[in-house]
Amino acid sequence: RVYVECKPKDGYNVKKVTATDTVTGDTLSVSQSTTDKNIYYFTMPEHPVNVYVEFQEGYAIKIADTKYGKVTASAENADEDDIIYITVKPNDGYALTRLKIETDGGDTVLAEKSSFGTYYYFYMPDDNVTVTATFGIAHKEMPFTDVYTYSWFHDAVQFVYDNDIMNGVSDTSFNPDGTVTRGMIVTML
Repeated sequence: RVYVECKPKDGYNVKKVTATDTVTGDTLSVSQSTTDKNIYYFTMPEHPVNVYVEFQEGYAIKIADTKYGKVTASAENADEDDIIYITVKPNDGYALTRLKIETDGGDTVLAEKSSFGTYYYFYMPDDNVTVTATFGIAHKEMPFTDVYTYSWFHDAVQFVYDNDIMNGVSDTSFNPDGTVTRGMIVTML
């Protein structure tokens, strides 16, 4: 294995590293180190290799792979203090449960939600960042005044309400301490 260390000037980052076999013309598989963002590895073939490193101005904005939704950033790279907009679109039936923006150095970047509620924004630090979004099942807003979030039965009531198994005894009451009748059981089934 051969490693290439790329040292970008301040305000620049590595955009792409490619290695090509000079005899066969094959492009080699190049991997980024998990411990040092500026070190790239490839397996040396039998022939000489050309290594090409492309730098870009600004710091990189990476979007981590997500399940159950899509995340986009207003730019792929930016200068320090630029405003970056993050658009989050959950799949049907899902909602954003966590948005994390972290620098390569391990610092967390604060993201603000827009007043329109359709996107988030943050100020670019002087380091590359990775945006990670976590999506979970979207819950219906429960109208029940007798089911508190700290109640031991809250999650069970949320489940039956989300899945239209039970709707409560009125528009605002679930009556968790009430008696279940045979008719209610038949309706649930």
